[in-house]
Amino acid sequence: MTARRALPRIEPLLLGLLTVAALALRLWGLGSRPLLSDESSSFYFSQLPLATLLGSLCDPHPPGYYLLLRGAAALGQSESWLRLPSALAGALAVPLTWAVARLAGLSVLPRTDSPVQTPHRRWPHQAALLAAALVAFAPLAVWYSQEVRAYALLSLLTLGMAWAGLRWRLRPTLPAALAFLVLGWLALWTEYGALVILAGLNLFLLSGWPWQTRAARPPSVTRRWLALQAALLAPFALWWLLSAQRLALSRMSYQAIFLAVQAQGLGLAWTPQQAGGMIRVIVLAAAALGLALALAVRQSGRVRRWLSSPWVAALLLALVVGLALLGALPRLYTVKRHLNALLPFLSMAAAWALLAGRDGAGRLSLARRLAAGGAVALLLALSLAMPRLAPEPAWRAAVATLHEQWQAGDAIWVDELDAPVFAYYWGEAGRKGWQPLRARELAALEAAPEGQRVWLVGSITPYRDLRQTLPPGFASQRVASQSFTWRDLALTAYDASAAPQPVIDPPLALRWGLDILSPLDVTCQP
Repeated sequence: MTARRALPRIEPLLLGLLTVAALALRLWGLGSRPLLSDESSSFYFSQLPLATLLGSLCDPHPPGYYLLLRGAAALGQSESWLRLPSALAGALAVPLTWAVARLAGLSVLPRTDSPVQTPHRRWPHQAALLAAALVAFAPLAVWYSQEVRAYALLSLLTLGMAWAGLRWRLRPTLPAALAFLVLGWLALWTEYGALVILAGLNLFLLSGWPWQTRAARPPSVTRRWLALQAALLAPFALWWLLSAQRLALSRMSYQAIFLAVQAQGLGLAWTPQQAGGMIRVIVLAAAALGLALALAVRQSGRVRRWLSSPWVAALLLALVVGLALLGALPRLYTVKRHLNALLPFLSMAAAWALLAGRDGAGRLSLARRLAAGGAVALLLALSLAMPRLAPEPAWRAAVATLHEQWQAGDAIWVDELDAPVFAYYWGEAGRKGWQPLRARELAALEAAPEGQRVWLVGSITPYRDLRQTLPPGFASQRVASQSFTWRDLALTAYDASAAPQPVIDPPLALRWGLDILSPLDVTCQP
């Protein structure tokens, strides 16, 4: 019996239902939550001139997603409309996950028509459906499918790139090569995380896939594969060298600052420079581990059998569930966004390991069936509960409060990191008269007339809180007369003080936060 004949007729129906369910889950409440600061920055960048986006934008992300968002914003600018491209990309990632998992799985089956192998020959189809279900209901995937950010689109494009690359390796044809190049270019132009997926694809091929092929591939196939990747990377590298991306990436500091702040909380006296070095060490260690595993799988059939053992299946499933729990928690966004593109491939590995281990008759144990069904149910429950677990950004409430409290003559200063989101909602109120407060120009607050009330608006994070980094000349002469505080946002009014106020040095972490690259620095200055 061929693999195609072994395909259950119900599989397309199940895949369609999973895709529809994934889309419904991502559209549910799409516009109910206000934009985050990062989301509004995406919208802000998308409205810049095309020449700036393509050549001189000082943002550590390629401009591909901003160009897509620019087209969407031309038709509407509500929260739900701006998030719709991400929701659609997240839903389409479900059938693509199935396609990649099925293609990779079918190509490792033993070439035999023995009836004993018939139940076992269905495992690639079952594993592909399980991987698709894990992605459909994963809280991490659902979250980034409801953000005005590039991460859901990156996941979709890298899945397409991987599928085209595997198709080409099985049968080197011009359509497969063109699909790989086009999808790869789009992925690279969307987010640098595409390079990680490309590296993972090469490690997967280095492991000897498809492992059923005994004969070594001719050197010409390897040379053509390397040439294909050179054609993919060379144009992108040329654009990268000619654009402002090198400067933007060299100034990207938030990841190192975030890690240093977390380390300080654990009692480790790390600086952002040390944290940046640790990030590089972790990346190199992960690359070395991936290379070692790929070579071990290539050289040893015993290692390949070990990868389908119950222990490995349990470990991979635990990682998927761990990502689900992490995705449902309203924290560690800096870490989670980089894991979203890896989620489909981790789901495939977990599904393969879980469903490949069978008895001699090709039957799956009850424990493995329960584990698969339980994991899908848990992810769905977490995704449904996530809107209640995640706190709602307070920008609508903050703007409404400021609208009520603001009086003619008051000055409004907004943290430069929050300027795009404040402009988005303050513009809806039809008011002007505010200005961004630059971290390197905090002394501008001291120029406010003594009788003028000064409003300060900004986010509250472990590494950014402008209320605690006010310039001494302002902090000593002003007192907070009104204060409205939400979980992650503060709105404070300062009036002249009758007596000098004590000036307190800000914590080290907040001083580091003043070095974060501002979205208002549209072009990089040497």
